[in-house]
Amino acid sequence: EQNVKDGLAKTKWPGRFEKLCAKPDFILDGGHNPQCVQAATDALKLYYPNQKITFLVGMMADKDTHEMLSQMTQIAKQFVCVGLDSPRAMSAEKLCEVLQQEYHAQAVSCQNLQQAVQTAFLLAEENDVICALGSLYLAGEIRFMMESNKR
Repeated sequence: EQNVKDGLAKTKWPGRFEKLCAKPDFILDGGHNPQCVQAATDALKLYYPNQKITFLVGMMADKDTHEMLSQMTQIAKQFVCVGLDSPRAMSAEKLCEVLQQEYHAQAVSCQNLQQAVQTAFLLAEENDVICALGSLYLAGEIRFMMESNKR
């Protein structure tokens, strides 16, 4: 039983509540359905109590975007929206429009992922938290971009 506990404590799952950098903390989560987004927002509440989150979001249009956005808006400071490289993706403009009109959220639309990440860092202060959430595509693209920038 102790070996199982030790093994789980050392387990890493890239793209699932993964902290990519600090000051501000940048959390990457590939959550792409209401259950995963709920788990991510619950973890954000646990690790960053009483803190509002800057969400960097990109989503597929055929997912339950309304339920996911509803969960995020409960702890959101603001949103940075980006479209993804998929024919199923919701455009950044549409995502931003939904957030502003239906949830009265502060949201900006970006033309590409590089601009979205830069915008999120510009909007966030040193002690803030940025969470990229809403799609495995988004998680993969961000991990690739961040790893490429480290080299």
